[in-house]
Amino acid sequence: MAAILKQRPLEEQDLTLTGAARMAGGAINQNFLVELSSASGQTQQWVLRRGQAKPVPGTHDRATEFRLFDFAHRAGLCVPQPLGLLEVPGQSVSAFSRAQGEADPRSVMAWLKTLRERDPAAADRFGHGAVREFGEQLGRLHSASLQPQGLKELEALLGPRPQSGLDAALTGLRASIGLLHAPASYLRFGVDQLIADRPARPSVVPAVLCHNDFRLGNLMLYLPQSPDAAPASFLSAVLDWEFAFWSDPMADIGWLTAPCWRFGGEAEVSGIGPLSALLEGYQCADPGAALPVDELPYWQRFAQMRWALIAAQQGERAVPGEPETLELRVTGAMAASLAQPVVEHYLGHRVTPQPMPEFQAQWGHARDLLQAASHHLRTQMPTDMSSRARYGSLMASNAIRLAYNHLLLTSAKRDHPEGNPVELELAQDLAIWGFRGFP
Repeated sequence: MAAILKQRPLEEQDLTLTGAARMAGGAINQNFLVELSSASGQTQQWVLRRGQAKPVPGTHDRATEFRLFDFAHRAGLCVPQPLGLLEVPGQSVSAFSRAQGEADPRSVMAWLKTLRERDPAAADRFGHGAVREFGEQLGRLHSASLQPQGLKELEALLGPRPQSGLDAALTGLRASIGLLHAPASYLRFGVDQLIADRPARPSVVPAVLCHNDFRLGNLMLYLPQSPDAAPASFLSAVLDWEFAFWSDPMADIGWLTAPCWRFGGEAEVSGIGPLSALLEGYQCADPGAALPVDELPYWQRFAQMRWALIAAQQGERAVPGEPETLELRVTGAMAASLAQPVVEHYLGHRVTPQPMPEFQAQWGHARDLLQAASHHLRTQMPTDMSSRARYGSLMASNAIRLAYNHLLLTSAKRDHPEGNPVELELAQDLAIWGFRGFP
C-alpha cells in the first residue's frame, strides 16, 4: 500500500509518506492507516481502502463507494472526509481522512458493561444519546436521497430509483441468493418465505438510498472515560458504504435492530439503546417520514437472512493463500446459525442441531491433538499480542473446531434420517457450528 501511495504526486501537497500499516477488520475491503508529514512538521493520517482478492458479489467498487461517501459528506452525514481516488494499474484505492473513535463492537460492549456497573445512569445516557444519533443519520440519509438534486445524482450513479422500497429490497434479496454457487436448502427456504410473507401496506413507501450495513462495527463512537468528559456527539463516523443501494427505509432500521447485530447486549438497538430513541432521532432529521414500525419483526427476519446470505458469499469467495481466507471460511460456516431464527419462524418450531456421533477409537489421538491446538490458540496468546494477531489466532482456533466437527459428522456411518430436507440440512450445519465436544 505504501508503494501505491508513493506513485502519487504527494510533492504537490508538500507531503511525505512516513508510515503505513494495515488496520484491523476489513473482511470485505482492506483498510490501511498511512501517516504523512509536511515540510513544516505537521502530520496527517489517511485511511486507504482497496478491495480484497475476490469481492463480495453485489458490492460496489472503490470508485462507486467513494462517490457515495462524497454524497453522504455533502448531505451533512457524519462520514470521514473523502480525499480522493488513487488509480493504479489493476485497482483503485480510495483515500479518506482518519476518524477518531472506537468501531470494534466488542470493545464498545465491554466498555459499556464496565460503565453500567459503575454508573447505570451514565450508561443509559450514552445508549439513548448514541442511538438517537443513529436515527438522525438514517433519517438524514433517506430524506437526502429523495431531494431533487440528490435523486438526480444517485440515479446517475446507481440507476433509476424504484418506486417501491419493498420491491427493491426483495429484488435485492432474490439477487443475493442467485449469486451463490451452491446455496443451502434452508437459505432458499428462508428467502422464499420472506418473499411470500411480504408486508401488506396501504400505500407504497418509496425506495431510498439505504446504507445497508448500518450497525456497530461500521459506526465509530466516542467512548467518554467519565461523565464529565461526555462529548457533544457520541458518533464519530459512519463507515463502509460498499453495500449502499436503493431499498426500503425499514431495511436499515431492521438491520440495525436485528438480534444478530446486538453483540450480546440486551437493548433493542445494537444492544446499547432503546428503539424509541432511534425513532425520535429519525423523526427529528425527517419530520415528514412515516415509518411502518409495526413491520419491524419482518425486517429483522429480513436482516438475519440477508446476513446469512452474505456470510455464505464470504465463504464462497475465499481464495486459497490469501490472508483473509481463514476468516472467510469461518464466516461462511455462520450462515446456518444466522438463518436459524428465520427458518424456525416459518417452520413453526425449533430446529435441534443434529446429535453428534460417539467418538470412535481411531479418533483418539487426532481428537486430543485438535482439542489441544484449539485450546492453545485461544488461551496461550501473549498479553502484548496485537489485536489483529489475537483475532487471527481466534479465527484459527475456530477453524480447527469447525473442521473437527465436520469430519466427525461426515465420517459417521449411519442412515440418513427421514424428514424435511430443509430442517435436516440446517440441523447438520448447526451441529458443525455448535462446537460441542470441544473446549
